[in-house]
Amino acid sequence: MKRHVYVLITILVIQGLLVSGCTKSSEIPLTIKKITEKSNPSNIEYSFDGFYGALDGDTITIISLNSIQIYDLKNGKLLKEIPISKEYSILGLDMSESVITWAEIDPQSIKSSESRSLGKEDSNIFIYNYKTNEKKQLTNDVRVQSYPKVWKNYLIWQDNRDDKTQEYPGMWSLYLCDLNTGEEKKITSTLAAHATYNISDNKIVWEDERNFEGSNGIRGGDNLPENNKDIYLYDIKTGEERAIATGSYMESKPDIYGYYITWEDRNNNTLDADIVLYDLKSNKRFYLTKDKVDQGTPQIYENYVVWMDERRGISTNDLIINGKEPNSDIVLYHIQNKTERILTGDEPQILPNISSEWVSFVLSRQAGSKVQVV
Repeated sequence: MKRHVYVLITILVIQGLLVSGCTKSSEIPLTIKKITEKSNPSNIEYSFDGFYGALDGDTITIISLNSIQIYDLKNGKLLKEIPISKEYSILGLDMSESVITWAEIDPQSIKSSESRSLGKEDSNIFIYNYKTNEKKQLTNDVRVQSYPKVWKNYLIWQDNRDDKTQEYPGMWSLYLCDLNTGEEKKITSTLAAHATYNISDNKIVWEDERNFEGSNGIRGGDNLPENNKDIYLYDIKTGEERAIATGSYMESKPDIYGYYITWEDRNNNTLDADIVLYDLKSNKRFYLTKDKVDQGTPQIYENYVVWMDERRGISTNDLIINGKEPNSDIVLYHIQNKTERILTGDEPQILPNISSEWVSFVLSRQAGSKVQVV
């Protein structure tokens, strides 16, 4: 099994939210229990220059300025380095086992560096197997394919080839590809944002706007409760779609592992989200947080959920709001024990991920982004 480490990263705004994929097992690693006993959560073991890190096992993949770098953290070695041009924008990064995936924007499709519209640029999905050193362009379309997520031989991405208007924030579909057969399939039946989605254990969850009635301005609000996003699930094996959460206000940023789904919930009709855990076996939901501060971007692995938490300070890295300075944390929650623990020290830390070995999060700074391991 694997041991837990904490990764701190800063990411460019244009690259949006990226979530790492991972191959997951059925037992709770003893090493996860060990990390919850650590007394100093800010004890850094590694520090890398970079904008984002995707995790799987003992491996971390990092987006830096000029390359995508793959490290073996157990042995402290750089495994591979994939050069990328400064002209390209990387949209998304994920990994599962030996497969790395990302999207690249064609620089020829960028009409202006000062005023850009992602929905009108051309980006495609790439996959790379760092064990065989094989790189492949998976899509080849003049529209946008971006933010891929991979689990074993399945890969999903956000795609606007069906959007006729291309008006912000866009109308997107989710496409699924079986990497073994090359078969491609659209899995969403409606055009909507589908902005955040995850895949694991032959199931896909996403946020969906099919029940939203309002303006594009509200659709673009990522934390507005009246932006009525809902959570849906797609079973790859059966081809069936299922509504998971369809409250009157926003449910967003879902993640899935086994029979558990987690998301951030704004049915309190405020900007401050709570964290929800849903059990697919019992069809019951549980609020892991219920307070007057913002918690968001939850991720789940086995019996653990991690999320960004603003109890000690806000997550914006350059403002003081209502007397609160930037100092958000990453919280680790044990589902069976119903216990939580703050993993981070000072400064704003956001966008956590969790796998059998690692917890990752963004150390949000104005400059000098670092991928750090604790």
